[in-house]
Amino acid sequence: MLRVAPAAGGQSAAKRHPAPQVSAAEELEEDAMQDLIKEFMAQKRFAIVGATDDTKKYGHQIFKNLKSRGYEVYPVNPRLKKLEGTRCYPSLADIPVKQLSWHQGYRYY
Repeated sequence: MLRVAPAAGGQSAAKRHPAPQVSAAEELEEDAMQDLIKEFMAQKRFAIVGATDDTKKYGHQIFKNLKSRGYEVYPVNPRLKKLEGTRCYPSLADIPVKQLSWHQGYRYY
């Protein structure tokens, strides 16, 4: 059990800074998001659009992460033939497997 020590003046940190209230709608939205994440990660095959050999970029990190977790990964990058021993495809249309999930391997700022 976690105990909160009283601060100066006798009030606990919890009383000075109460936790924000979460509405029922927010809880449902969070539950729906968790369900979507579980459904997405239940897929066995992923195409990584924007996969790259630059280890600092998200396209490489996502590729490595999924590959290390045992997923079947299809990197998509028209300028690469292979990525860490895995064949790269120039486009989604070139991947021989048609039932897969895909992810764009970069982040917008």
